[in-house]
Amino acid sequence: MQASPTLLSVIVKTFNEEANIARTLEAALKEIAGWPAEIIVADSASSDRTVEIALGFPVRIMVLERPGERSCGVGAQLGYQVARGTYLYVIDGDMEMLPGFLEQAMVRLDADPSLAGVGGLISEAHIPNADCARRDASVRRASAQPVEVSALHGGGLYRRAAVETVGYLTNPNLHSNEELELGLRLHQAGWRLEKLGVSSVLHYGHKLSDFALHRLRWRSRYCWGLGELMRSAIGQSYFLPLFMMKNTLVYAAVAGFWVALFVIIAFGASPAVLVLAPVALVAGMAVRKKNFAHGLHGVINWHLWALGTLAGLLQRQRDPRAPIAARVAAGCRAVRPDYSTLQ
Repeated sequence: MQASPTLLSVIVKTFNEEANIARTLEAALKEIAGWPAEIIVADSASSDRTVEIALGFPVRIMVLERPGERSCGVGAQLGYQVARGTYLYVIDGDMEMLPGFLEQAMVRLDADPSLAGVGGLISEAHIPNADCARRDASVRRASAQPVEVSALHGGGLYRRAAVETVGYLTNPNLHSNEELELGLRLHQAGWRLEKLGVSSVLHYGHKLSDFALHRLRWRSRYCWGLGELMRSAIGQSYFLPLFMMKNTLVYAAVAGFWVALFVIIAFGASPAVLVLAPVALVAGMAVRKKNFAHGLHGVINWHLWALGTLAGLLQRQRDPRAPIAARVAAGCRAVRPDYSTLQ
């Protein structure tokens, strides 16, 4: 008997998600129950029990062969290499799919052939730092109506046919901003993206303090992502518009701020300005955000991204279409397209 075609591939990106992966897979399996679907765990060579736990579920597990190639762009592209679905749903290993969203997104894509992808709102399970607080506030301000967007930040449901027109799903060279890069390529090809005004996932992010999160993002090269995106955009029609983005202008202003300080000192100003000016900048941000800690960490974040963007611009990149070296996790359970386990 011929197996039914795979309608949906759920690609779960993981790296050291032993605390979350069981919850993520349980929720995903519930949402695809009865559908001709598959779940692919795309693991970036986790050093904890993520793969071991995932092996207990009827899923396919692909593990990155070379840990040095880890990036935010690697996970989804690794899953895409082996995905068979007509639709691709991309989520992180610390996200829990919420009931009903997937079906709504599928209906929306079927109704509008100009849409390449549909996303939803990301609800935060806990808010341990300013970054989570900012994302939570943006969700509470979001429109209840569908809106056209430039990118599906935080994952979403994509039409495979649309992805095939732009060559690849996500760019493995990028340590962040991989969803923005995908959105830019899709728009360049004439496709549209839309965000529904409903929650799609519950996000169990890092329970880190602001300082710990800054340190992690620098060590993982997450802050290099915008510069890497700019490097990848050379020769593309969206190269110049990238330089007019709000974040790019902010990081350029940070660099200009320090250049101006050193010029002022070179013309005789007291070196004390190197302390007083940053203090004034933090104070201004604290007043604007009505919270000293949020103001302080906002300024720190600007500086990390300004430095990271420069570092990312200087990185050489390989062809994003090149196959990613990976292995199938030993012990994976074979499954039918409708996800009943083969005996």
